[in-house]
Amino acid sequence: MQVINDTSQTWYSTFLGAIPPSQTLVEIEFLRAQLPRRQFRDVLDIGCGSGRHSRFLSSYGYDVLGIDTDAAAIRVARQFTHSGARYLRHDMRDLDRLSESFDAAVCMSQSFGFFDDATNAGVLAAVKRRLRPHGRVVIDVYNRDFFAAGEGEKLRIGDDNAIPQMSRLVDNRLLVTLDTRGQGVQNFDWRVYSPGEFRALAEGAGFSVALACTQFNAAMPPSAASPRMQFVLAVG
Repeated sequence: MQVINDTSQTWYSTFLGAIPPSQTLVEIEFLRAQLPRRQFRDVLDIGCGSGRHSRFLSSYGYDVLGIDTDAAAIRVARQFTHSGARYLRHDMRDLDRLSESFDAAVCMSQSFGFFDDATNAGVLAAVKRRLRPHGRVVIDVYNRDFFAAGEGEKLRIGDDNAIPQMSRLVDNRLLVTLDTRGQGVQNFDWRVYSPGEFRALAEGAGFSVALACTQFNAAMPPSAASPRMQFVLAVG
C-alpha cells in the first residue's frame, strides 16, 4: 500500500540535515559539468527543500527558481537567497501551472518517485513541457537494485537525535518508517527504479538519456553496490 508522503522537519533533518558541505560541493560540480551555464542558465530546482543546491547554483551565475511544497523549507531557503535565486511553494504535480520555461531542471536528493507510476510519469512529462528546445534535466534517484540486494528489513539509528529508522523494499517501493518519539511514527515511501526501468520511463516521456551514472561521477555507471544513481535527460 502506498504511503502518503507528508514532508516534515523530521524528514529534512533525518534525510538531508546530515549531508556534509563537501558532498554538496561534489553534487554542485556535477551539475555545473552537466549543465554548463552558457547553455543552461535558467534552472528549475524541483523539490528544492531549503535550497541546498539552488543557492550554490545561483552563486555561480545561474538564474534559479526553486519549488517545494514545504512552507518551512521555503522560508529557510529564502534566508540564503542570492540575487539569482527565487523560491516558490509549489507542487511538482502542477508544473503546467508555472508560466515560465527553463533551459534545465534538476530534481535532487531522491525527490522523484513519491507518487504512483502514472503520476510519476506525468511529472516527468510535465518537466519536459517546461523545458526549452535542447533542454536538460538532472535527476538523482534511488537504485532499486541496491535495495533488492539487501537482506530483509534494515534498522538504523539516525545521527539526528538518535531517530530509529526502519527501511524495507516492498515490490517496487522503498518504505521508510521513522520513530520520532514525541511526534509519533512517520512513514515515507518512494517508487524505486532499476536503471533499465528509469531509462524506459524517461524515454516514454520523450527524453533521450545523455548519461546514467552513480556517485555523481560521469565515469561510473549505475551499480547495485551504490544506493543512488543520476540520470541526465535531454530534450531532442
